[in-house]
Amino acid sequence: MSVHDDTASPVTTAALRRLDAFVGTWQSVGTFYSDDPGEDAPADAPANTGTTGSADRMLATDRYVWLPGGAFLAHHWDAKMPDGRTQGVELIGYEADRQVYSMHAFDSHGSRTTMHATVDADAWTFEGDDLRFTGHFQDDGATFRGRWLRRAGDSATWVPWMELTLTRDASSPDA
Repeated sequence: MSVHDDTASPVTTAALRRLDAFVGTWQSVGTFYSDDPGEDAPADAPANTGTTGSADRMLATDRYVWLPGGAFLAHHWDAKMPDGRTQGVELIGYEADRQVYSMHAFDSHGSRTTMHATVDADAWTFEGDDLRFTGHFQDDGATFRGRWLRRAGDSATWVPWMELTLTRDASSPDA
């Protein structure tokens, strides 16, 4: 559902409408890669299976809703990470002068994260100082799948961190 103020510039309005694809409730599953894949680990390094043979996983519910006026998309999450639960909110807007989506997140542990997002054809990229994600919508928008990378220590090298799949909750009223 689009709720945008059509008096905004056509570029800004069109960019914000691209975020409509995220609106709704999603069930998310992430599989983490090994904590230390090594410098020479390929981009498709195997996920961390630990000693029990089961991969370290993240399970979450994500909900995206437009704030009144349609200038910002709010992303609320409730996630069970391997090291505990985290909840938070992220506000996403569009900066027409830089042609990027700004992303400002705040979580239940007191952390603040700033990232920016771009979209090229159908590939979404979210990038911050230490994390980068690239993903695509699939299954007519019912699935959003991609990979998170993180910086290896103090280097400029990006290493695989987590494979992530969000599946739209078709029973949600905003689906």
